[in-house]
Amino acid sequence: MDEIRPEITVFLGFTSNMLSSGVRETIKFLVKHKLVDVIVTTTGGIEEDCIKCFNHFYRGDFDSDDKDLRRSSTNRIGNIVVPNKN
Repeated sequence: MDEIRPEITVFLGFTSNMLSSGVRETIKFLVKHKLVDVIVTTTGGIEEDCIKCFNHFYRGDFDSDDKDLRRSSTNRIGNIVVPNKN
């Protein structure tokens, strides 16, 4: 891919809640394939970051049934499943 990439510095900026919104895999792809040189991120979704620190969370599915999740005392942030106790 290097031969098609011009000699520029590519910055990728995003708030942390973008990772929960469904673009996590896209960002991972860009970084893995060295298509960005600099990543700038913020604590734009600091409440999500705090929730994830209190206890375990799980990778789920964007198509999960929210009613079923609530019945099992969990909630969804994008495709991240977080127990209510968090």
